[in-house]
Amino acid sequence: MILDKTVLVLGAGASKDYGYPTGIELKANVIQHCSHSNEGVWNKFNKSVEIASMKKIENFGKDLHISGLYSVDAFLEKRPEFIKIGKFDIALHLIQQEKGVPAYLDLSDSWYHYIWNKLVSGSSFETFNENNLSIVTFNYDRCLEYFFMRAMKSTFNKKIEDCALLLKEIPIIHVYGKLGDLTWEDSGIGYKRKYEVTNEPEEIIKSSQHIEIITDQDDNIPSFLQAFKILNQAEKIIFLGFGYHDVNLGRLKIKAVNCNDIVGSGYGLYKKEMINIRSKWKIQFLEVNEVGYEKCNNKITTFLKKYIDLK
Repeated sequence: MILDKTVLVLGAGASKDYGYPTGIELKANVIQHCSHSNEGVWNKFNKSVEIASMKKIENFGKDLHISGLYSVDAFLEKRPEFIKIGKFDIALHLIQQEKGVPAYLDLSDSWYHYIWNKLVSGSSFETFNENNLSIVTFNYDRCLEYFFMRAMKSTFNKKIEDCALLLKEIPIIHVYGKLGDLTWEDSGIGYKRKYEVTNEPEEIIKSSQHIEIITDQDDNIPSFLQAFKILNQAEKIIFLGFGYHDVNLGRLKIKAVNCNDIVGSGYGLYKKEMINIRSKWKIQFLEVNEVGYEKCNNKITTFLKKYIDLK
């Protein structure tokens, strides 16, 4: 079981092994999709939900490409006139990965499996709520919630309603929103949808409406205040698949949290980058001392097994 107060902070890399694109990959997909060659597809969408004119959609794709920014989200924060188009296209691309029971959810080396086995080791259904895990995610996808429900039902042979009550003991805060609640969830956002692929424009637009793009410098964003409260009570904070962008770390107020054990995975980062992030944000990169490489190449499961003591 995980008895220490532990918070996982997830970036796009945490969903990469489960079929979801990184921020840079999603940006490339959106740029391509918003080209003139896809006018027929957009016309079909516009007949149902009236997103925008094709000219505006093309201008969005061109300016996103030229902007030089790493993600669609960062661009939309600067260019709110494109928010409806951008959120729709983000939702469209991510929903295509909701493939029911994909094979990658059954990989034994999945970090989902690693965390799940830590949660259920030494626990029963009745004592599962003694686990002390919380999750703060910057991702819109619902893959982790979907995995937890499948795993819990099969592990304990319980009804969905009973599993749903128990899974509330592992809060998952989507600081930038998510693609709606799953059918068994009740977070209060007012929209539920199965974990499945859909090309229905009405469902995609409903999902996109629960993606949050922050266009001002307000420090009192409810989801981030909720995240800070959980982080401030933690004994251990672990960043996984994270990009460590200053804006996101600033919104988390990570420097102000009352926790002395903050660590992060460094996949794709050079040693110098890890050292700079550590200096600025007090996040420890245990991999930085690993001999024999300049760029970190440990996947999340390897990082957790080699460096993190979950107890």
